[in-house]
Amino acid sequence: MFIGATQADAWNELVKRDGGDADAAQARFADRLASELDRRGVVDVARHGAVDQGVSLLSPTSARRTASPLTWWRGTTPTG
Repeated sequence: MFIGATQADAWNELVKRDGGDADAAQARFADRLASELDRRGVVDVARHGAVDQGVSLLSPTSARRTASPLTWWRGTTPTG
């Protein structure tokens, strides 16, 4: 998952807050993200990120700057 690869600390905290079940956390976050995209739009979410259970994800300041969706898509690990 792109978020886990680029924002490991935040993702691990979210999984912990979801009872340690990474699959459940991923499904719930996907629902939360879809809701935020519907409510605020892609541009706002891309600019400001999303907060779930008090954990900030996808914000430009929380992601590693060297990570890109293309790197994740190719299955390589971002460095930096």
